[in-house]
Amino acid sequence: MYQKTGQNEKLFLIYEKKKDFEKAVKYLKLLGEDKEQLKKEGETFLQKRRYLQALIRFFVVGDNKGIGESYYKMKKYRESIEYFEVAGDSYSAANAYYKIKDYQNAAKAYLDSQED
Repeated sequence: MYQKTGQNEKLFLIYEKKKDFEKAVKYLKLLGEDKEQLKKEGETFLQKRRYLQALIRFFVVGDNKGIGESYYKMKKYRESIEYFEVAGDSYSAANAYYKIKDYQNAAKAYLDSQED
């Protein structure tokens, strides 16, 4: 019913509550929200430990570091590595490699990082 009447905001809220990631992203994109506002919301959700809500917003705005942080906090370390590497955050990628016990790649990423 909501889809036929173009009530994308209600659909987004329903899918977000059901934790249906793909559909929540789809309907949030259709809403055409301001990307800076979505990024701020994502950061707020991350601080409040509402990681899926943060992930959805970071995914819509294309914030690879935010996506990586969200996956990491959700303990989805393998997924986080790809996004940390694309964002150029070798230190966070190294931490994720370490969590999955891939010590060789962790050491390499630590050496590539700017962190001490």
